[in-house]
This record gives sequence, structure tokens and C-alpha cells, in this order.
Amino acid sequence: MLITSRNNDLIKKVKSLNDKKFRNQYNQFLIEGDKMINEAIREKINIEYIFVEEGYNWKNNKIDDSKIINVSSSVIEVLSSLKNSPGVLAVAEKKIFPSVENIELGDEELFLILDNVQDPGNIGTIIRTADSIGLKYIFIKEGSCDIYNPKVLRSTMGSIFRVECVTFSDNNKLIQKLKSNNIKVYATNLNTNKSIYDVDFKNSAIIVGNESNGVSEELLNLADEQIKIPMRGNTESLNVAIATSIILYEAFRQFI
Repeated sequence: MLITSRNNDLIKKVKSLNDKKFRNQYNQFLIEGDKMINEAIREKINIEYIFVEEGYNWKNNKIDDSKIINVSSSVIEVLSSLKNSPGVLAVAEKKIFPSVENIELGDEELFLILDNVQDPGNIGTIIRTADSIGLKYIFIKEGSCDIYNPKVLRSTMGSIFRVECVTFSDNNKLIQKLKSNNIKVYATNLNTNKSIYDVDFKNSAIIVGNESNGVSEELLNLADEQIKIPMRGNTESLNVAIATSIILYEAFRQFI
């Protein structure tokens, strides 16, 4: 089967998945490129279709041939969010994450909370860094950038399929859930003297905030302590993804 028309009904539906509204409506998202698609298959993400550009050699023995649809170059271009399409694109079902109420914290010793982080590159880099240290859960405040945004997905380099990204709306409910499990909560704040190098991060949660405004006043007040990265130079602050990486690796250093 070869689809050459951009006006094909299936193509129009798939193209709409570049918009958050339709990703939510269909509970699906797009994955672009060999590496990301193979990562998704390896992590048992449910793949509905794989669109392969005519002449592009793509094959994975774990995918039924009935799910593979060949399309012309003009069609793959209209589906892709990239200026130059990688030649293969998949439609996948969103992963079902537990709610705050139903989550089992188990023996996890470190958690990350993202408070209204907006930049897709930042969200993706943070998820990738969290995966690199074996973090299982990231709690993401409603209103943050959509984790299925194409730029977020590309920045994660496949880590999105391994980390549990739990959305929350009620600050108090999340923090009380953590504290009731003996998890100490730290919020990042430039206006404090407590260094991250003076903190025991075992059994803790770390809150990082919005690129412009930092952690919200409510979450600052709910936290047990406020912490910051000490800086010697004249820079006022660091990019949130870089700052989060520094803090996570300090916590990881304490665990090894």
C-alpha cells in the first residue's frame, strides 16, 4: 500500500497529532526516526502505524507488516514536525501513568517535581537526565509543557518511555503524599543560603520551577527546606535543565 495524497483521511488525522489538542483527543502521539521508534518498541509502547517514506529501508521484526504504511516523500514531509523528515514515523498510544492517589512509591529514594516548566527542550533534557540516574518518577504540574510535544520527545532520546511522568494539579495533595511516606521535600530557590552540597538527598523529593519565575510560592511554603546551587561568578541563575542535572547528579553521587 502506498499513500501519495496529503488529503487522505488517515494522513490528515495523523498530521493533527502535531497539535496537543488532537493528541489528547485521540490519546496518541507521533514518534519520528529509527532510534526513537525502536526504543518505543523495546519498551513495549503500543504502536498503531508506522509510516515509511517510499524507498526508505526500514524493518523491525517485532512489528507486524500490516502496521507498516508506505507513503510518498510529500506525505512524510507533511506528517513530520522536522524540516527534513527522517523517513520513518510512528503513531503510538500514550502511556498510561498512575495518578498521585494511586501511585505506589515503594522503595524509591529520590523524586523530582517540575513546577510549570514550559520549554520543551528543558523538559526533555530533564527527563533524559532523570533516566540516566535511574529515577523512576517525575511529577509534572498541570500547565507545564506537554511531554508528548515533538521537541520534548526528541530531547529525551527515548528516556520518555522509561520514566513515569505523573501529572498533578493539587500541590498540597502531592506534597502530603510524599511526606506521609517519609520523603523530605526540597524546593530550589535563589533566595536561600542552603547549598545543595549540605543536603542529604536520600529519601527526598526535589522541586524545580518555571524558567522565569522559579518555584511557586505555594510549593515553596509546602517544602521542608529551600536549597540552591552555590555560584562563584556573577551569573544570577542557571538554565533549569542544567540546574536540575547538577542537583540530580549530586543526589546520585550520595547514593553510590
